[in-house]
Amino acid sequence: MSSITIAYSHKGGFWKTKYSYLSSWFAKVGRAFYSGKASAVEEPVWKHNSNAVPRTAYYMASDGTPIGSGISVSFNKNVSQNKIYKSFSIEGSNNIVGANSFVVNSDSGYEKTSSVGPIKDKGGILYGHIGLSPVTLDGSNIAILGEITSDVIIDAEDDKVAYFYMKGQDLSSTGVATKFFFMQDQAFYDSATGAPLDISAGITSTSLVGSSGSIRPSAEADPNDFSEISGGREVKFTGLNAEAVTAFKAAVTALQANESRLFVYQRALEAINGAPPRGVYAQLNVGLGSAPYELYALNLNYEPTDLDHSK
Repeated sequence: MSSITIAYSHKGGFWKTKYSYLSSWFAKVGRAFYSGKASAVEEPVWKHNSNAVPRTAYYMASDGTPIGSGISVSFNKNVSQNKIYKSFSIEGSNNIVGANSFVVNSDSGYEKTSSVGPIKDKGGILYGHIGLSPVTLDGSNIAILGEITSDVIIDAEDDKVAYFYMKGQDLSSTGVATKFFFMQDQAFYDSATGAPLDISAGITSTSLVGSSGSIRPSAEADPNDFSEISGGREVKFTGLNAEAVTAFKAAVTALQANESRLFVYQRALEAINGAPPRGVYAQLNVGLGSAPYELYALNLNYEPTDLDHSK
């Protein structure tokens, strides 16, 4: 939110607030608040908080589009406490419509914005969006799918599809954004290269090449086409391209030569199955729409991490 006007309180002796528009003057008459633009000719005075239609149209975008109002606030309670941010709610009238971003430990360095999402009504209470962190590595985006119990065969008519048998959970869909990797004898391997993985820093989108695609239950291949099946159910691996399927099959074949049990894991995007954002302080930017709403309070729910250093 671009703030280009700063208000000073003569009574309090401090800078009171910021506004995301440029005004040449402000005035208060009774309980009414007025301002104006230096370039305004036809409408030199604007009354704030009125029911004039369209609202927020006086300070509008360069293309003439009214800009909805919004606020930017910081949360810094218990200054040195390392926090896990869970949710925040909005106390106000139920006609608030907008979106927000939530930034933890904001600075000019590495991008820390978790995500942007809409404000939603849940059980009569408005909740904003915090999202999941794409930079926190806690294993929440990793899940084991099962043990591969056969060789891998590629579909003769569609080289972006392969079949194998697997013991594991009842699969529904892993999503196209999923990447896979293997575990054998307590060591981890990349599913696209078969190379050992160093997981000391976590399995991330930058540390894992991985074959991308989806694994779903299937019954499309002839069981007689497999060299050997030692339990489980048939599954279908659909890769993003033929190269991904070929690499997946090659990695499985190489590791099965060790004659040890082979397990397949999935890694989803951190921003989808990641961890709640955490840090010492946070900044919220929220758009509240153009309706004549009332805003009473913003409530943030958080808890200290196990690595809290405030005590």
